Amino acid sequence: MAHARIKSKILVYFFRSPFLTVSFKKYKHNIDENHKKRDILGNSYNDEGWLVCSDDGRCKNPKTFSRAFSDMLRRKGVRHIRFHDLRHSCCSIYLASNVPLAVTSKLLGHSSINITANIYAHLMEESITDAGEKINEAIGNIHPKKE
Repeated sequence: MAHARIKSKILVYFFRSPFLTVSFKKYKHNIDENHKKRDILGNSYNDEGWLVCSDDGRCKNPKTFSRAFSDMLRRKGVRHIRFHDLRHSCCSIYLASNVPLAVTSKLLGHSSINITANIYAHLMEESITDAGEKINEAIGNIHPKKE
């Protein structure tokens, strides 16, 4: 996550999920090493808040991270996708799992729920259909059909 900053407390909770705990633990060693380098470099260290950064604290070139991700996919025999596509996949899973839009928006770091709704509106079509079916079921239960 070369270009990912921890923007809010909600993202810290996100990293506590079992799915990401393993990945995050792999970076923990690097983060500790970077903190040691910060102590050594003092004012020369650029603490910009990056989760993964170069030795001097600056953001790593995103192309370097993307290449490493592509190489990993190739080694694992997985179809190539862009690293950023994982973000969209994650959002799709949240919405398909009925995670509230407001929570999904916060987890993605969007400044507004409207941004999430506009970008992912096409994924909510099924939810709209489901909502219609639920209201039909509720009305049918209130006023059962006469036989």
